[in-house]
Amino acid sequence: MFIPEASLTYTDRITGARNWEIKAGYKTSSDIPYVDQLAQFIDSSSLYYFQLGNRNLRSNYQHNFELSASWQQENTYPASIRLAINAVSIENYISDSNYYDNRGVNINTPVNVSGYRDHAADMRFTKAFVINKKQITYALNSRISSRSVPLFANNLPVTSEQKSLTANSELGYTYSTYLGIYLLSTLDIRQSKFGSDARTNQNMTISNGLEFVADLPKGIRLNSSARMTHNRATNLPGTDLVIWNAQMSYRMGKKQNYEVKFTANDILNKTQGIYTSSNANTLVVRRTNALQQYFLVGLAYYPRFFGGNN
Repeated sequence: MFIPEASLTYTDRITGARNWEIKAGYKTSSDIPYVDQLAQFIDSSSLYYFQLGNRNLRSNYQHNFELSASWQQENTYPASIRLAINAVSIENYISDSNYYDNRGVNINTPVNVSGYRDHAADMRFTKAFVINKKQITYALNSRISSRSVPLFANNLPVTSEQKSLTANSELGYTYSTYLGIYLLSTLDIRQSKFGSDARTNQNMTISNGLEFVADLPKGIRLNSSARMTHNRATNLPGTDLVIWNAQMSYRMGKKQNYEVKFTANDILNKTQGIYTSSNANTLVVRRTNALQQYFLVGLAYYPRFFGGNN
């Protein structure tokens, strides 16, 4: 099998000033079927779901194209930005064929299909300002993707459409080594559609948080974080959660070897978490019980000392 690969890179750099880089690449690859896809071990523990093998499976053939451009500022106030586009198509993609008989029994068989497409665009931006001992930083990461997965349902060809948008941003302020304040934001939107006549299911999660770290005199450190999360999904009521944790520690002794630490977990007693995921034919929104509220006092001794003659 012919597996071509090619790439082209252009760079333009002035040391201490800026750095440009542009890349374009194309590569191919192939994966052979797994043994359990060719001859699946029959598990009869479930009377309503059976997996069968397919000895006629062929190896898939993947095409991957990527184009990216990045710029970096190399001076007192560093900054960078990167844009990337990626496209993947697969011939003879090994997908699922699900058949339901009149008793509701699901028979799953791997099959080769064509038409798999996966497109994505990524962006990253960072910027920093340094004034005396104070520093302000900002970072933004975002990704938008679209995927088409062909498969069979009751011997009919069906396409699963999945789309997603994610964005994460962080704004930070630090003063020397004594103080750090960070604002965090996250946006996650996922859509899933199974078949041309099906309804589009959507899940959206918005999360905003604040983190605070302070090193006070006499070995005292304060650390606190709070995050508010809003989740909304198709046919489900919206959910709002606020998780707040805090911690205080005190170092003592001539060499700061002893530490007393007080920890408060989930101060508002929400004890919940939200988990989202998606695959070819499902969009999952899961709300779980997290580690319950607790307050903990700990004592620690650090025998090792770094630096000096010890």
